[in-house]
Amino acid sequence: MDLTHHFDLNPTIIDAPVAPVPPPTRGSSVMPSQRLNQALTQALDASDSALHLARYVERFHQQNPGRLSSQDAETVESLRQMLTHYVQLLPVLTEDFHRCCQHPQLQAPVNRLTTIICEFFEAIDPQRLKYGLIGVIDKAYFGHRLFEEFHDRLRLQAGQPMIQWDMALANLIVHSLIGDEYANRLDMAVMEVIDSLDVQRVEGVTLSAGMTSDFQCLAMHHGLSMDIGSTRT
Repeated sequence: MDLTHHFDLNPTIIDAPVAPVPPPTRGSSVMPSQRLNQALTQALDASDSALHLARYVERFHQQNPGRLSSQDAETVESLRQMLTHYVQLLPVLTEDFHRCCQHPQLQAPVNRLTTIICEFFEAIDPQRLKYGLIGVIDKAYFGHRLFEEFHDRLRLQAGQPMIQWDMALANLIVHSLIGDEYANRLDMAVMEVIDSLDVQRVEGVTLSAGMTSDFQCLAMHHGLSMDIGSTRT
């Protein structure tokens, strides 16, 4: 993951090839929120996390004037807040999917997605964690993109959102932040996984009791809008 076009990081530390899609884990107990929270908490608690994040978003904003705008505050501050929220939401949405996908035909696909996301995080080079949130932003993007594509297929069948947050615009923003070349490779890995799940064959998908039908756009929640003309291809 080459971030040197944003600020001077050692690319040998940040570069991360797209990991091969792992096979399903058999006989394991999936504890998604605990496994993800451990990695995310370590990154967010890094001593220089806020500094690296501030430099990252400031440099991106300077090099891409007009790409992002904010209606509520300074664009850089709104983006910083959204990215923090974005990373923190991954384990939350993981639990949402486990709650709402109680249909027997959905449990295996959700467990497989969760296993892949957790293994992607667990394979991270510990050196990257010292960069804080920026060191895991690509991991969070991969997880959110998996859930976005999975949710799109479920929503076609359920006729309504099955999770609380619309991540589409936020994912486009992060796609732009980490760079088209790397983000497109992650997107290809996402589609490989989703296409292997045969989600379209699942019948009887409904919104589980207790789940909200609210579907807030995370980026708009933070007052952000984006010129998407040159994003995800």
